[in-house]
Amino acid sequence: MNKAGFIALVVIAVFILVGKQTYDNSKIDVVKNASPVGYNNTYGRAFEKAFTNTKWKYINADYDVIEFNGRDRSGNDVVMQIAKDTTITNTWVVFFASTNNRSMGVFEIQSYIFEVFNNY
Repeated sequence: MNKAGFIALVVIAVFILVGKQTYDNSKIDVVKNASPVGYNNTYGRAFEKAFTNTKWKYINADYDVIEFNGRDRSGNDVVMQIAKDTTITNTWVVFFASTNNRSMGVFEIQSYIFEVFNNY
């Protein structure tokens, strides 16, 4: 490959990576601005207030999943995965959560989200 071809390949790769990052960030922003059923507060506002060391990440799966990582006020490392529920509510819901690498059950997740959204 000549020098011009190599430079063109690098430029294309940069455009692809920047485009992917923009797409990932836009999906994250959609979730941050979404609310669970029954709440006016958004995931972004509630989670940023309730947790420290927050990180949001787009997971490219068969369907869009946003992963949230943070530390709660008790010092627990929390992971939550949020996806769009298209079967009933057409809203973004936390379908997986863990604290300190221990998975929560469905009712624990509901209770934990209730606690976060009612206190933050």
